[in-house]
Amino acid sequence: MALRLEVYRSTSNAMGDRSIIETPVVPMRAVTEQDIRLDATAGDVAPLQRIAESLKRGRLEETLLAIHQRLKSICVPDSQAFWNSPLRGRRTSTDMLSPETAWGCSAHVQVACHLARACAIPAILVKTLSVRWIQHENRGDGRGNGHVYVEVLAHGKPCLWDW
Repeated sequence: MALRLEVYRSTSNAMGDRSIIETPVVPMRAVTEQDIRLDATAGDVAPLQRIAESLKRGRLEETLLAIHQRLKSICVPDSQAFWNSPLRGRRTSTDMLSPETAWGCSAHVQVACHLARACAIPAILVKTLSVRWIQHENRGDGRGNGHVYVEVLAHGKPCLWDW
């Protein structure tokens, strides 16, 4: 399995669409070397640190691939991932370490980000939304049309990590 890391140059956004940043709600930033702290959304850090120790490899890319392999088991299969799933909602990464307990990309990358940080790889979440959805399809029901990535600092450069 190939690991996909994309080095990108900062533009208005990943799609080249400037309309999304005309009135930013939160200033955009890139991952830095300081992004290795396990915050409250991690939950109990001891289990995350134990798992991270078993995932560390000689090269950054190998460690990220090991994290990816470990996380395959926590995701609920797409055929069972419904909007009204009881697995949706705010949970810590520790709460989602058991098989089939993470629903959707946001839950998956939350755990991936914390495991990367526990492996001393700086990481942050990057949330995206479709401009078309924002402008024309948002019904105000809390649903969104987008994706969440992990941005890691790889060899001194911010890279999007997706699987």
